[in-house]
Amino acid sequence: TSINNGQWRHIAMTRDAVTGWVTIFVDGLQHQSVQSAKGTIATPVSAIGQIADTAGAPVRFIGQLDDVRIYNRVLTAADIRDMVGAGQLAGRLT
Repeated sequence: TSINNGQWRHIAMTRDAVTGWVTIFVDGLQHQSVQSAKGTIATPVSAIGQIADTAGAPVRFIGQLDDVRIYNRVLTAADIRDMVGAGQLAGRLT
């Protein structure tokens, strides 16, 4: 899903350490799920808005980030839909 259309977008990612499932949501709709390694990830987060691996140069997000949140639990699809609905009411999303 292209998100570089000049509009505010709501992007959410969840990761369940028990199952390893990682899910991406765009504007409240599930976009893609993949299974990753299970368990706690020990690698510290050093940047938000960047994809990096140890073998290459990082790819950085070009744009603005607002209201970045990190939770200590896996959000449900309903949690994310509620957040998007609240953002639309505030006039942040189109």
